[in-house]
Amino acid sequence: MTTPATAYRHRLARHLAEVENWLLGAQLDAREFERQIARAERTLPNAFNQCEAAVASGRAVLGDGPDSVSFRSDLDRQVATCEAVMRIRVAKTNLDVARQAVDILKAKRANAQTTLLQAQALKKRIQLAMQADELPCVADELEVLLEG
Repeated sequence: MTTPATAYRHRLARHLAEVENWLLGAQLDAREFERQIARAERTLPNAFNQCEAAVASGRAVLGDGPDSVSFRSDLDRQVATCEAVMRIRVAKTNLDVARQAVDILKAKRANAQTTLLQAQALKKRIQLAMQADELPCVADELEVLLEG
């Protein structure tokens, strides 16, 4: 039969194992989010360049300058204008999505780091509780040694 003190120690040890698993998961999550952020940030310049190219193309369709495009008919100009507007909208949407993806991943990384800190604090607290639980035993041993 286990004593209440032994059962308490076993519970603390079980909780410590759970927290260590939680800690490991939080560490893995934080590293994974770092990797995903780096990949997502590498897509931002491409999305920005596509947006700038779409805007430049739209200006060429609408403009009267040396870079402007000439059309055989008003209908061709209207079709090209609609196509340019769609390209600009798509490119801007893609850029916005890329930026939002980075922001979301950074928020997830912050949550993982907070979880990591919480797990580390809980682990330390359990370890301190385990050490405090051992103090009466150590005090008893010390008294026996001092008496002997």
